[in-house]
Amino acid sequence: MVVKSEEKNAGSVVKTITLPSGIVVTMKKAKIRHMLNANKVAGSDKEMVVPALIAVLCLFDGQPKVMEDILEMDLTDSMPLFEMVGDLLSPNSEAQNAHS
Repeated sequence: MVVKSEEKNAGSVVKTITLPSGIVVTMKKAKIRHMLNANKVAGSDKEMVVPALIAVLCLFDGQPKVMEDILEMDLTDSMPLFEMVGDLLSPNSEAQNAHS
């Protein structure tokens, strides 16, 4: 079961979820610099942008991971993370609507 929470922290929204494995993931509010860093990490393989963005934005039990670590995660743990990033990138996301 994935448990989600959201809190305002120093003007930025922080999302926290507990993955099925029990790992607690904290995602910081995305900024343009995060997307630029993820694009650098992904290089020419645009399919790697989302895993790279997860690595750039998230802490796992308080520790960072690199994109290669994200690619090795169990699918049951990675799907909620892909969903969270997808929500960030969606034009209809709550984060986007909050800034309208």
